[in-house]
Amino acid sequence: MYTIGQVSKMFGLPISTLRYYDKEGLFPSMSREGGIRRFGDQELEALRVIECLKRSGLEIREIKRFMQWCEEGPSTYAERGELFERRREAVLQQMEQMGAALARLTGEETIPAEGTARRERGGSQAAPGSGQETGEGLAQQVMDSRTPLPGYAQRMVRRSKPNMDRKSTAAGPGQ
Repeated sequence: MYTIGQVSKMFGLPISTLRYYDKEGLFPSMSREGGIRRFGDQELEALRVIECLKRSGLEIREIKRFMQWCEEGPSTYAERGELFERRREAVLQQMEQMGAALARLTGEETIPAEGTARRERGGSQAAPGSGQETGEGLAQQVMDSRTPLPGYAQRMVRRSKPNMDRKSTAAGPGQ
């Protein structure tokens, strides 16, 4: 049996999160000794499942429903399977989107320059230096200030770029 502090350290979770999970009924069979929560193997396994489901994007209310289904036993296998299948599909879709974003950042996929839709309908060709003809990624375009960025990328860089015009020293200001 483990205390809430020990479990907090084991899983790298704040104690408040563990208390919240308990309050939400995610540890229905947790024992208490003198009002102190005692986490056994069943609660530790439940916590592993909870954290996995959370990382997959499930909300606490959905996790709570899943945990209730587990308590109900084999009659809920179909519901649990459907939940896992929906979550699996959602995670695969997120992975695909993140893979596309990574490919854009690393140059494995070209970034459509402004006016791409026009070109596809028979308009102008890719502008020289746009990164379109070389397959340069957005990250490389941002690093290479001589390469003009597509308009949307320029706006994003301006919003996120720290002011590089100011001279700074490693020792800090005034030293």
